[in-house]
Amino acid sequence: MSNSIYSEEDISRFKECIDSLILPKMGFHRDCGHVVEHTHPMLNDGYRFTFKKETVEITIEIEIRKTQKGFETLSITICHGTEHLNLLEWAIRQRKLDRQRGFRTEYIKGDPYQKLNALIHQANRILNNTSIQDVLKGDSWIHIPFDWTSIGK
Repeated sequence: MSNSIYSEEDISRFKECIDSLILPKMGFHRDCGHVVEHTHPMLNDGYRFTFKKETVEITIEIEIRKTQKGFETLSITICHGTEHLNLLEWAIRQRKLDRQRGFRTEYIKGDPYQKLNALIHQANRILNNTSIQDVLKGDSWIHIPFDWTSIGK
């Protein structure tokens, strides 16, 4: 494994921010997290947390990473069996987030901690959407094709 660009302080900060998501209040439990290596030239290694809710067999993967340009991004994928729902793609198609800004700290003012908290606030707003809540409860599923051409833009 390559050396992580994240310090123990970064990881502690990530855990604190991630724990402010609404997911624990919905019965999802977080793992301890781990480094994820990326092979895409625009992405550095990330740090991924997984939330699970056994009663509905849903897993939510949340990854924080820095790009080569230096800003952090947040990626949230909801998984159920072989199905995957990328929260950013859904939010863009529903006009709840702009593709250019997405879950990126590049456009947010403040120190790194304030920026990451702002991303978590955005994520909570989207996770609170009725359609997404139905998915998280296991009542429905949303099929959104992922736009692979948007990676690295």
